[in-house]
Amino acid sequence: MLDVALKNITARKMRSGLTILGVLICVFLIGIISGLANGMEEDLAGDVATLGDKMYFEQKGTPYPPFGSTLNESISDQLLAGDEVDVSESTGILFSVIEPPKNPRETARVFAVGLTPGREGVYIGDVGVSAGSDTLEGTTGNAVLLGSSAADHFGAGVGDEITLRPGASLQVVGVLDQADTANTDNAVLMSMGSAQALFGREGSVSAVILTPADGHSQEEIEADLEASFPNAEVRTETEIVDELDASLATPRTILGMINTVVFIVTIIIIMNVMMMSVKEKTREIGTMRAIGAKRSVVILIIFYETLILSVIGGVLGLLAIIPGSYIVGAAATTALSRGVLIRVAALVLLMGGFSGLLPAYLATRVSPLEALRYE
Repeated sequence: MLDVALKNITARKMRSGLTILGVLICVFLIGIISGLANGMEEDLAGDVATLGDKMYFEQKGTPYPPFGSTLNESISDQLLAGDEVDVSESTGILFSVIEPPKNPRETARVFAVGLTPGREGVYIGDVGVSAGSDTLEGTTGNAVLLGSSAADHFGAGVGDEITLRPGASLQVVGVLDQADTANTDNAVLMSMGSAQALFGREGSVSAVILTPADGHSQEEIEADLEASFPNAEVRTETEIVDELDASLATPRTILGMINTVVFIVTIIIIMNVMMMSVKEKTREIGTMRAIGAKRSVVILIIFYETLILSVIGGVLGLLAIIPGSYIVGAAATTALSRGVLIRVAALVLLMGGFSGLLPAYLATRVSPLEALRYE
């Protein structure tokens, strides 16, 4: 039966080739879209992983990360002097966009982060370094640490100089490992004083990252601070996760709808091809039935044809995702993650299965006597 199915496919090369091309394009689109959705979820998980039990104190109504927040630095000093806070795990922080994002929903492609030297881990978590120093402590005022993507953007390594503003050269003292979160990979870390002077924001910070001291809870600190500073708000890990998750709701829905439409279109393409094939082979099917072929044999031949076309197109579509993921800006490792591959492979099999249902049913309805008279 398999050899008959292969013979039918090769006998109609042009039609089979176009069908495979259609499946290839549809699988490619499903894979890329699934990869993009998966990448958004991984970015969210990466952002959350750096938070832990930390809280962001920032201007009320500012989305995360708080690029648009502005606080007086005296408030930061006041918070860090309180006994409710673990000072060694807390710091004021200043954000300034260097290269804006291509998409409003994304983090800036490159941005500066001013913080207290020696407390880089408060912001980046346990991300290590691929080269150079892992801290700004003890360095000169023009020293910076680059996230992996920021290093690629500037084409800079340890010992090189970069320029964020005309006339202001900064020296790279360390390059961070890839963290798979834009908040770290796209960052240029520098001392708070250098960031304030470089971007003309003396006396201000964007936010304060706070870690509760032993014996104090996030809920307690959040209630105290929001009562004392009505124009500011405190965001815990849970609140930030909820906000980020809500921001992905619309993209998730849109990408899911596109995937569904592509899946349905693929089924229709294969089904139409197979229905035409069944109609053209009416006499052949009738002859097979007349000499004793069972209906199950006819059904299997049709299913084999649809599965072969689907699998060939699916494999080629998955291979096309590798270069395609770079073109659309999705990392190939994200677009081709195990979960995405399994989902796409399952969809390919579903395509083949569903596409063959109606043609196989029509084939079993062919009357041997009527088929032999068919022209």
